[in-house]
Amino acid sequence: MQVIVEGLALAATRLAGSGFGDPIITSITKMIARDEARHVGFGSVALAGLYDGMTSKELDEREKFLLEAVHLMSRRFLLREVWERMELDVEKGVKFAQTDPMMFGYRQLLFQQVIHLLRQLGLLTPKLRDLFLTENLARPEAFRNLA
Repeated sequence: MQVIVEGLALAATRLAGSGFGDPIITSITKMIARDEARHVGFGSVALAGLYDGMTSKELDEREKFLLEAVHLMSRRFLLREVWERMELDVEKGVKFAQTDPMMFGYRQLLFQQVIHLLRQLGLLTPKLRDLFLTENLARPEAFRNLA
């Protein structure tokens, strides 16, 4: 889970830093991105090689966990709770979040970092690839060289 949450946080803060015109906000988001990069780096180092010696049952458990975690994080980006709180038509809001080109692209940019980290750790499986593609979190070319 750390890899998913920290990977998304790193990508989000990097994107936010480039999107604001205010130099103070840009500076703050750069510092936050640097901190998130340390978290991602630590996670990568701590987990490197850990999965190499696991049994297929242990790897299946991790895969199931990752499938659920990615699915839940994907749903958060449809902003259902935001639409409800603003007392807007929830289904229209979700449809907007799913189809708006800017939001679509934003989700794909964020999840690129997660895909990279999972690939690096040897946890990017065909089932995860299929989930990323089904939920429109990535384009097929993100999975080149995946068996």
